[in-house]
Amino acid sequence: MNAWTPAVTPTNMNTTALGLSPSFPCDKTVFMGTEGHRVFRTTQGDQPDPVWLAVNNGIGDPGILSLAVSPNYGRCDRIGTGDKTVFVGTRAGLIYRTDNGGATWTLTNGGLPTVGSPSSYAIAAMAASPNYASDRTVMAALQSTVAGGPDAVYRTTDAGNIWLPFDAGLTDRSIQAFALSANFANDFTMFLGTRFNGVYRVAGKLSNPTNPSSQPSPTPIATPTASPTPASGPRTASASTELLESGDARVQAVRVPYPSLSLVARAAGALDGQVGYGVPGPVVISITVENNGNVPLLDIVVRDGGKHDFCGDNPDTGDIDESKDDFTIARIAALAPGEKRELAATFLMRPEDPNASGTLFNRIRRAECAIGLNAVSSPPPDEPSPVVAQDDVVVQLVQWESVTKTNSEMTDLWIWSFAVSPFFANDQTVFAGSAYGGLFKSNSAGSASTTWTRVNSGLEPEWVSVRSIVMSPRYPQDRTVYVGTERGIYRGVEQPDGSMTWNPLNRGFTRSVDVRSLHISPDFGFDGVLYAGT
Repeated sequence: MNAWTPAVTPTNMNTTALGLSPSFPCDKTVFMGTEGHRVFRTTQGDQPDPVWLAVNNGIGDPGILSLAVSPNYGRCDRIGTGDKTVFVGTRAGLIYRTDNGGATWTLTNGGLPTVGSPSSYAIAAMAASPNYASDRTVMAALQSTVAGGPDAVYRTTDAGNIWLPFDAGLTDRSIQAFALSANFANDFTMFLGTRFNGVYRVAGKLSNPTNPSSQPSPTPIATPTASPTPASGPRTASASTELLESGDARVQAVRVPYPSLSLVARAAGALDGQVGYGVPGPVVISITVENNGNVPLLDIVVRDGGKHDFCGDNPDTGDIDESKDDFTIARIAALAPGEKRELAATFLMRPEDPNASGTLFNRIRRAECAIGLNAVSSPPPDEPSPVVAQDDVVVQLVQWESVTKTNSEMTDLWIWSFAVSPFFANDQTVFAGSAYGGLFKSNSAGSASTTWTRVNSGLEPEWVSVRSIVMSPRYPQDRTVYVGTERGIYRGVEQPDGSMTWNPLNRGFTRSVDVRSLHISPDFGFDGVLYAGT
């Protein structure tokens, strides 16, 4: 890089968030979030004075604070492919998603706390999984803006349709920044920075994300032969507990993939031998959650995965969908070993044919006719018809742990920024920028004993606030890191002894600038493009 050139809109607005397309070398696309003017996009990102276009159709809140571009936004090897997905978080606590490169935006706040007037929280930070194309995972940090407002971490595994709390283990929920391992699909490693307690980490791959589509195919419950003798009650399914370890990081993925679910269809004007549903019609599902392990389980989230299948004369027309799929049934604070918890949820069911006004189903007499259901009795027509169903309810436990060791050199625990090495699986390197202590580096961020080293030599002053960090895509070869500070931009090169030597990189700036966001081209070694938001 020789010098900085302005790449701003005519109004010279404050830039709060930046995101480059992963296919920037061929599409030259950059997104910019602003304070008060929503979102802008350019497809001339390699030009010295690119043209920016407002792309705000559907965005109601003008104050953009955070932005995450899908790693599958576009591909240079297959022009025209990709999901064109971007998320933005706003000062009013709203999250919007575009699936067409910014042409239109959709509000995706399902599961987040109610947004008041004025809003009690803002979306301070967002990060998309490097494996977003398949896991649909995005993280969001909620930051309170009024007394009593929520400070929390939420995660979606279905591209923002439903958000669930993801903060078990955190003692400080004032989240400032996220960073995900480039090897996230395999190591499930994430870092977050807080205002008071430094750095937290989750590590160890979860085998059962909450996205129901990622669940393995169910193993059928043993099918009984239809009998005139009613069953004595619903069956009980056992939970399976899996303990995964990565160093001293422990993550338990606790699954009840096929619990005993009693679906009771209340007869409403049914004919003899049949159960009738009005549309929508109520169905009650009872769920038993049991801890069959020998350790307590904390912060358990129980979600329902969606469709329940019934069967009529024609199995192809007897399916029913819930009126609201993929929602949280309950959160359980703790379950001791051997403890059970009984839950219940009432659904309004609808036929898959949206034009139907009512649906009539035969009582289930043939187990082979039921998809995901087993007949357990055939009661008289005037009684409820109990059946036992399999479902993809997931009970999940995740745990954050502090990786801010008291014997390390991390003297400032207000963490504003993160960067994870593109080769984290091999070098375990993470940089953390602080509000008043400069920059810290760990070469053991994935290990059982994470330590941090202060790497401020050359920063002016050494206690400068580090607002943003990016690492060269070729970091293992060039050992180069860029930081944005309240005094401008610095380039650092790692020395053989592990220390960093920093030099200012501010030629072209007309004044001292506070650089709050940095983004680097995936092809930086060839095009030398680095964006800075001020």
